[in-house]
Amino acid sequence: MGEGDVSGGGVTVIILTCGEFEGLKRTLDSVTGQTCPMEEVIVSDDGSGKEFPLALREGAPGVRFQANRQNMGTVAHMNRVALETGSEYIKFLAEGDAFSRPEALKALVSFAGEKGTPVVSSQSVICNSRLTRRFYPFPGKRAKRLEGTGGELFRVLSLSNLISAPGTLFHRGFFTQLGGFDESYRLLEDWPAWLRLARSGYRIPCLDQETCLHAAGGVSSENLDAHHSSRLRRDMILCYEKEILPYLDRLSPREVRQVRYGYELVCGSTHEELLKKYPWQERKTRWKRGVKWWLMGTERGRHQS
Repeated sequence: MGEGDVSGGGVTVIILTCGEFEGLKRTLDSVTGQTCPMEEVIVSDDGSGKEFPLALREGAPGVRFQANRQNMGTVAHMNRVALETGSEYIKFLAEGDAFSRPEALKALVSFAGEKGTPVVSSQSVICNSRLTRRFYPFPGKRAKRLEGTGGELFRVLSLSNLISAPGTLFHRGFFTQLGGFDESYRLLEDWPAWLRLARSGYRIPCLDQETCLHAAGGVSSENLDAHHSSRLRRDMILCYEKEILPYLDRLSPREVRQVRYGYELVCGSTHEELLKKYPWQERKTRWKRGVKWWLMGTERGRHQS
């Protein structure tokens, strides 16, 4: 599948959950309020064993509710549901997330038809768990760093995942022709996929518009960042070892040093060890985590008071 192969077509929205239904109505309302026609809306539970609330099902006519018999993990779950739809475009939303405005999906589909790539991205806004308070846009101004060719994009993404998974839209060919997400991973679907596409020469254009509100509290955001998440550690280590470390010859010496720092960070090196070997990188990480903790910690304290 090459760039330029994508034409306009229908879109399916897939809402993913695993026994968490508190924010599902909010997500569904944002989907049904879109101005873009949709071929199908699917709510898919990853084998939690819990029943969807009856009131929720009755209040969403035309929406298909389904559940896996067993828990598959995020990566396999997304692949499976994507291949069940025949739509040209596939948009995932996690339970609790929402489109930022009624025209968001239409803007994404139009952008995808224009760019003709397997994946397009956009800006998302990191919010509190109820989407009542905005924290910061992602990737924000750093999105300009994503505008390079595949080789340039790989160098950028090796240092940090700057592509917003909630803000992405997939062409069906990503799953049928490019293999979809790598099921060597269980929870981390996005960063390995972006790195693989970039190494293969694909671009991942970023629409400079907000399309999604992302509720903090997932496996990454509840821990400030993916490197800090114990649930993601196995997948993060594998991502470094499979997607980045074998390709260090594509990076500059400064970039290699940053990659090695990230790898040692996720492998569990202590603050003292990292500060001794990578003083600038470790201080920057601590500062960024401190800012996020202040933002999100303040919000948690507000709800508890």
